[in-house]
Amino acid sequence: MAKINKLGNIIACCPGCNGSTSTFEYMYQGKELGSTIIKSPKPYRRFNEETDTQFRLYRCAGCGMGGLGCVTMHAEGVRYPDGIHESH
Repeated sequence: MAKINKLGNIIACCPGCNGSTSTFEYMYQGKELGSTIIKSPKPYRRFNEETDTQFRLYRCAGCGMGGLGCVTMHAEGVRYPDGIHESH
């Protein structure tokens, strides 16, 4: 299972690196690769609270293969990677 670190990078097995564990970065050459943000119900919500769910592009630091991550933030409007709640 993939894990996200404090820098916002994903640690997971990469098919392009023959299944070895690699770091998938959300930035390349100082720029974010891309993301789309949607509003979704907050986990364990009260009174219809919402949070941001971000679909982000990642790149394997080893071979350059792309990846897509779905990241749930703690609240609406928080910046990535500071407000990460969980990733899928």
